[in-house]
Amino acid sequence: MDLREGTGNENQGPLGAPTEGDELNTVWVVDSTKLPFFRAEVYHQFHNGLGKKFPTNYTKDLKEQALKNKLIGTTGCPEIPFF
Repeated sequence: MDLREGTGNENQGPLGAPTEGDELNTVWVVDSTKLPFFRAEVYHQFHNGLGKKFPTNYTKDLKEQALKNKLIGTTGCPEIPFF
């Protein structure tokens, strides 16, 4: 994976496009003292990819196992039931 320095999309590119878009095999690395971590809602984890449908053993089964083992959890925000 390509590690790139990120700013958290604070600066917008041309025409309002995000400066740190979703890019395959790219991880945006940010300074956590300037941009703290907030856990994503469960529906943002274990979902289909960019234009690619993943098998249910990832999108559903692995997600349910991670919830059961308390590796991921709810944030208090509403959840959207995606499979």
